[in-house]
Amino acid sequence: MFVADREKCYGIEGAPEEYYIEKIEKPTVKTNHYVHLPNRNLEFDKNPNFEEWSKTHKQRAEELIAKANNLEDLENILKDRKNSEKKMAICTTKQEEECYTYSGFVFDTKNKIAYYCQGNPFEKPFKKYTF
Repeated sequence: MFVADREKCYGIEGAPEEYYIEKIEKPTVKTNHYVHLPNRNLEFDKNPNFEEWSKTHKQRAEELIAKANNLEDLENILKDRKNSEKKMAICTTKQEEECYTYSGFVFDTKNKIAYYCQGNPFEKPFKKYTF
């Protein structure tokens, strides 16, 4: 999870017994596995593909965010279809998975703007919301 205001951003990783907070000072991504805590996502043991799926997402998102320069680049990360042949794309469709990508958000905290896609980002547009 990320928590941010106009000036600062923090990434939070948590488990019931402990948490890790880091100040975010460069583009970063979070997926469904612990990076800083020694914990293991319990779902990894129930679904053997989930750990690979999570780590594949993180690796691909890190590749894309390193090159991102604008809003379109950020939206394209959430639309990304690389690894779809293995059902491990960042953006999955209802034809591929029962639990697929239902929506997407990009937050511009400095300007108090949210870009929200209600629906699959590969199929629907992002809309701008201001506060």
